[in-house]
Amino acid sequence: MNQKNKKSIIIILSLVVTISLVPSTIPKTESIDPIFFLEAKCYKTKHLDYLNLIKQQLARIGIHLIIEYVNLSEIGFLGGLIAFRDLDFEILEFPCSAFDNPFNPELYSENGSLNLAGYRTYMDWDAELGTGRNEWYIQTGSQMEPNDSQARINLCWEWQHYMMDELLSCLPLFTQKNNRSSYEIIIFNMREVRPIIGSRIDAPGYPEKTLGLVVRKIISYAINREEIRRVVLGDDYEVIHHPTNPSFDDWLSPNSIRYCYNLKAVGILKTIAGFDIAWCGSIEPITSWPSWEEFCPSNPTSVTVDGFNLLLIVGVLTVFSISYSICKLRNRRRKDILN
Repeated sequence: MNQKNKKSIIIILSLVVTISLVPSTIPKTESIDPIFFLEAKCYKTKHLDYLNLIKQQLARIGIHLIIEYVNLSEIGFLGGLIAFRDLDFEILEFPCSAFDNPFNPELYSENGSLNLAGYRTYMDWDAELGTGRNEWYIQTGSQMEPNDSQARINLCWEWQHYMMDELLSCLPLFTQKNNRSSYEIIIFNMREVRPIIGSRIDAPGYPEKTLGLVVRKIISYAINREEIRRVVLGDDYEVIHHPTNPSFDDWLSPNSIRYCYNLKAVGILKTIAGFDIAWCGSIEPITSWPSWEEFCPSNPTSVTVDGFNLLLIVGVLTVFSISYSICKLRNRRRKDILN
């Protein structure tokens, strides 16, 4: 191989390496004038990294996030949350071994010891049941026997969808791919003391839903959890979608609502909430609630940027192989002619 061909190969290989090192996605940092402000807290440095990315993501849709890092132990942080609740949401991490009930009454029941979302039965009161529907699911499911019956699993699936769709007191985040020893979630403060995220007034564009619920949905669709996972955690973690312990594989509903990153959904929900209406304007209520499956299909067909990068690298390698073969063939012919 002559010197010229060697230089060509080195250039091509350098190009391949450069392309492979280019980030798959470049986060957009542009923002718009804030519609409202929210406050979030955390006590772990990696959660601070999450929140800094979430702050950028929410700024793109007009939500300004104020972050407070609390330098306390886990017990001290949880104690402060229970005592004061002076925030809109927080990020927490729990060991999977701490919850053996798939309905997680500690977190989601009205009298749960870690009811940090502030759920109360009046929030989804059902006159026929004589209690909140969420509370009915949790109490009924917790008392069903046998513990592993299909009827109990089906009820848990039904509860997961209801809770994540009609209450949305949390947004599941991440767990480890291999051992699932712990999981992380965002817990929203649904108390009325938070005038935006906990608002109980009717949403202008769909009075059957509260404004607070619509805002929590807006936030959930605006947070790009996959971007956070790639930037902060890497491939050893995965995004989760269920409010229950992710180590309970059989209990994770295959048909429960999911919140993927989708700015189209954000735009529709902002209109329903009345945030995209001109000052002193009005909104005509919609007649049907948009389906989550329109925003987060089970089998998306779009080609990701990651896939494009991989195809590009494969294409360059293919061109390199063909070019090398042609050069080799030309050199062989040249030698034959000289001989």
